[in-house]
This record gives sequence, structure tokens and C-alpha cells, in this order.
Amino acid sequence: MITWRLWRDMQEPQTRHPLFRIARRVNPYAPAAHGNLYRFIGLAAILSLFLIGRFIPSEITLVALLLVVFSPILMMVFNGTVLGLFWSVEIAMTTRRWIRNHDADLWQTIPEGALSVAWQGVIGRLYRDETFSSSYRIVQGLLVAICFLMVIALLFVIGSVLQYGRPSAVKDIILTNLPVLCVGVLLYFDHIQSVMLGCLIGMYCARTPSTTMEMVVRSGVSFGIVKGLLFLLIVLLYATMQNLLLSLLGDPLGYGVSYILLPMMYMLIHELVLRGAYHFAENVYEGA
Repeated sequence: MITWRLWRDMQEPQTRHPLFRIARRVNPYAPAAHGNLYRFIGLAAILSLFLIGRFIPSEITLVALLLVVFSPILMMVFNGTVLGLFWSVEIAMTTRRWIRNHDADLWQTIPEGALSVAWQGVIGRLYRDETFSSSYRIVQGLLVAICFLMVIALLFVIGSVLQYGRPSAVKDIILTNLPVLCVGVLLYFDHIQSVMLGCLIGMYCARTPSTTMEMVVRSGVSFGIVKGLLFLLIVLLYATMQNLLLSLLGDPLGYGVSYILLPMMYMLIHELVLRGAYHFAENVYEGA
């Protein structure tokens, strides 16, 4: 699968590759990272919610606190799409900069194929700052937390069954937690595959004849259209599959099987989309 191959390259980069080193090299005139400043602003915003609670209506305070509490979940839902959009634009601009600075001349001198060489440069750009690695750690941590909470809930219900004899509660807790777990797995792979899709779209747009502004708009719009159509296709196929399973297996088994098949269906369709994006990028880079 192309997903695993590209993701393995991201997780095990060729740090000695010349284009990887060029891409990872930080511009000395670039603005410094503001990670600590952002953390301070976030902490100040959270503390402010408690300090100004007495001066504003309690309903507004409650809504603001709920947004803070559920912000990790909201971030996980939109994380893949937002990061994919960011990387599609960033990789397009970075690749166009390599071409203008003649760093892309390495594509013709290294016998790996132009796209493979350019891909190492893309990975180097991903590792230039903490955006890529930090977002992955956050998503991974949230998925682990979801699994942990579900295991705790299941053990609690099993203990209650053994104590008070309510076997139906086990089925209820499984059917309640199973869709949440499956959606969590789906969002984890959505993060991985969205980043790769954004990078491939950015690489493709950087090689098309256009101005820098046209390239930026094209890469962002292309990624947004592809993701929108992908989500629409997933919803339609899942609704059809769920109705079919309910007619064949009944309730609740049909629902349970559909929940389990949802991440598999999503990964398969996204794999086909990634193959298509890789094919288009390969065609553009063959003449690099």
C-alpha cells in the first residue's frame, strides 16, 4: 500500500539525503518560532475564563469552559483536514522555491527518480519545525486516551454485571463505545493520509506552469475539493453499507459490523485517492 510506504518514509527519513538536508536547513533570516508565546497565550486565555467569570453571564462562561474542555476533540476532528490544507500550500511554495534556487537540479543527478528525490525534500521540510511531529504526537495521545477510557468503562460495567447480574449492560456499553473507538481510529488515519495527500497535491501544483499566487490558490482549493468529495463519498457509501448490513444482520449486529467496517472503508478509499495523487505527481516529475 502506498500509504504505508510513504508513511514509513516520513517516520524513517533518510537524514543523509542531500535534498533532505537542504529542505531541513532553517533560513537564518526567518522569524523565530513562537511556540512558547502561543503556549503562554493559551494558558492566559484559560485563566482569563476563570477570572472574568464573575463579570459576564454564567451561560457564556459555561460555553467557553466547555469549548476549552472539548477543544482536543474538536482539534482531532479538524486536525487532518486543516494540516493537510496547510501542507499542500507550504509544500507547493517550498518546492517552487527549490526550483527557483536550482536546488531541484539534484532531481536529475541522483538516480532515484525525480519524484522519489523530491519526496525526500518534502520530508525534510516536514522535519524543519515541530508542526508535523507535534501534531502527530497529539493525535496519537488522544487516540490512546480514548482507548484507555473505553477500557475503563468496559471493566466498570463488567464488574457491575458480576456483582449485580445485568448482562445486557455489557452489550449496551460495547455498542455505545464501539462507534467512538472506530471514529477515533478513522481520525487517526485521516491525519496520516491527509498530510500525505496535502504534500502530494502541493508537489504537483508546484510543477504546473503558474504564478506563485495562482499556485498557492490552486493547491489549497485542490486539496479542499478532494477532501470534500472524499468525505461526501464516505458518507454516501457508509449509509448504503449500513442499510445493507441492517437488512442482512438486523439490529444491533448490523450496526456493530458497520462501525467496524467504517475505518477500513475509509482507509481503502483514501488509499485509492493517494494512488491517484501519486500518479499525477509522478507524471509531472518525470520530466524534471
